[in-house]
Amino acid sequence: MTYLGYHAAISYDKQDRIFVGTVLGIADSISFHAETKSGLQAAFHRAINSYLEMCWMFGKEAREDYWAIHDLSTNFGKKRFFEWNEGKY
Repeated sequence: MTYLGYHAAISYDKQDRIFVGTVLGIADSISFHAETKSGLQAAFHRAINSYLEMCWMFGKEAREDYWAIHDLSTNFGKKRFFEWNEGKY
């Protein structure tokens, strides 16, 4: 799932019967959920819009460029992620 350059991983929680999304590739933690797929997309859009608004309000730079690492299981992927995150895991 992609919106305004941000990407999210989606899973389904069988116990709670909801879709759960997590925004990938940013230093902050953003998650969202909904009962339906269409509701999940709307929740994702709201979460990103809220994140961008909060960044603007606090003068924080919104970063979306960390998502480009697709596979952190490789040493190369970990090295690039480490470099792009300014030495922080």
